[in-house]
Amino acid sequence: MDNRRAPHTRLRGHPLIGGALLVLFVFAGSGCLTGSRPTLAEVTATGNADVDDVLSRIGQLSTARYSAHYDVLLRYGDITTPVSASQSDGDRRSLTIGDIRYVVHGQVTKTCVMSTAECVPRIDPTRVSDVQMTPDFFGTSLIARIELDVSRAGGQPTVTSEEIQGQQATCVAIPVADGATTYCVLDNGVLARLDAPDLAVTMTGYSSDVDETLYAEGTTTTTAAVESTPPTTAG
Repeated sequence: MDNRRAPHTRLRGHPLIGGALLVLFVFAGSGCLTGSRPTLAEVTATGNADVDDVLSRIGQLSTARYSAHYDVLLRYGDITTPVSASQSDGDRRSLTIGDIRYVVHGQVTKTCVMSTAECVPRIDPTRVSDVQMTPDFFGTSLIARIELDVSRAGGQPTVTSEEIQGQQATCVAIPVADGATTYCVLDNGVLARLDAPDLAVTMTGYSSDVDETLYAEGTTTTTAAVESTPPTTAG
């Protein structure tokens, strides 16, 4: 990314749990060190009005209230990972990647293993590095990927619109050397579809309601021990 470009709009949100790839996505300063708090979205101008329109939508993600579900396919290895994202307030977000769940609520951050309900009080990106994803999948890293594609585009991006899961999405296709990459984003900044030579993100469900189950720490609940009276037996 050329840092000499003048900023178009810089929208810094609260830490993201919601929305790119650690290895396949190239980005800078997006909170990839263990325990850091990734930013939601930081937008700069690319010089292409259609692309900048999509970027500006992503920059508004902090105001979205939603729950969304995806299948993320890594084409190299044919690996599909279920992903769920939700945002109930500007400072309360959840992102579940396979068995790992990231939760942010104000100053509280957690990385949880859903199958065991074991959590650590920080955002740990290494827990999803095996599927080459990050805790800022839909925000900072997504913006960085778009900007990278524009910088190496072999032609002019084209814009279209699609209906995805009953929602209207604006899509921009950016031609790159190994094939075009298409990004579709809803008006509120939520990623609706991504189709690239290396991966595909397919939205499988969407709601403007918040799914509180996406904020649970796992399938096992730990409760404080209580003293109980043994049952009386007849005899």
